[in-house]
Amino acid sequence: MNPDVYAWITVPGTEIEYPILQHPSDNSYYFMHNIDGSYGYPGCIYTENLNSKDITDNNTVIYGHNVKNDSMPVKQ
Repeated sequence: MNPDVYAWITVPGTEIEYPILQHPSDNSYYFMHNIDGSYGYPGCIYTENLNSKDITDNNTVIYGHNVKNDSMPVKQ
């Protein structure tokens, strides 16, 4: 597994169930990189490294693409 995975997001009643990643130095890396490190769409769900990985900040912004064509992998 990718060592940048540090959390998981699940929204009951939806298909949202994804790992959350955080790159140690490039805050936009996972915008266009997949969990295996390959470049391309759809990228990953991620946070910037100004947020703590223990999610104790007052606010944590979680980024990701709004993919409507089923290209964002969903855990089955």
